[in-house]
Amino acid sequence: MERWEIASFDDRHDVPGKILDRAKIPRRFWTTNLDFMTESGAKAKYITYLRDLDEKLKKGTSLLLHGAYGTGKTACASLVLIEVLARSSNRVLFIQSAQIDWLARHRTEDSWDLLVEAPFVVIDDVGAERQVNWNDAWFEEVLRGRYNDQLPTILTTNITPAALNEKFGWLEGVVRDSFEQIEMTEKYR
Repeated sequence: MERWEIASFDDRHDVPGKILDRAKIPRRFWTTNLDFMTESGAKAKYITYLRDLDEKLKKGTSLLLHGAYGTGKTACASLVLIEVLARSSNRVLFIQSAQIDWLARHRTEDSWDLLVEAPFVVIDDVGAERQVNWNDAWFEEVLRGRYNDQLPTILTTNITPAALNEKFGWLEGVVRDSFEQIEMTEKYR
């Protein structure tokens, strides 16, 4: 398969736990579904993103899931990663934003390259990491690299897009140019 070629939804396969574990998807989300969401605008936008996944991957369209704690942002992000794995052989990665700091300071070529170059990455809890200049610079390096290479990324955050832009001034243009945004408002069960 080419980098962005994924099978149709009908040709998807079950993803073994070993692959989900290698992608670092939290085990509690391995069997998550969308039953926690009512027929809201957020669910409709999310389903549209999934339905058009092949096109989104080819265009490098990323996703910003924002809302209060416990609204299912991480569950939805994990579901996209599982769907990519079920329909492709592409490498994906789930990482907590605070782990970027550790990964950068203990950088090995393979681990850093995976974060920057993986075909699809979730960066969870953006804005929750410690406010330190080097962490901000490493986060910018990762996100700008992915943006420049049109590699889709899902960001989840508990803070509003305006607060996110205030915290990371460089982020506004990247989000505007390549991210779809979904505000999550319902509590995850």
